[in-house]
Amino acid sequence: MLSSYGSYLVNLQRNANGEVIPYDASEIDFVVAYVMLCEAWFVRPVEAIAGRKTAKLCLKGNPRSGKLGKYWEAWGLMRTRWAESG
Repeated sequence: MLSSYGSYLVNLQRNANGEVIPYDASEIDFVVAYVMLCEAWFVRPVEAIAGRKTAKLCLKGNPRSGKLGKYWEAWGLMRTRWAESG
C-alpha cells in the first residue's frame, strides 16, 4: 500500500479474535517483503520489528532509503541465523 509520504507499508501483525497483535519471536524468525514497484526484496529479522504493526519501505522509490534500507536484499541474515542454530 502506498503511503502519503511516497513509501510502501507492510503489515507486521496478525489478528486474533478481532485484536491486532504484532508478531513476536515465538511465531516467526523473519519478515520477507517484496515491493513490486521498487523491484526490491526486504529481509527483516523478528527482533527488528518488536512491537511494530507496520513498516515503511522504499521511501520515494529508493529501496535503500530510510531506517529499513539496511534490510534491502539482506538474505545473509537468514544464512547467519540458521548457521548459529544448527
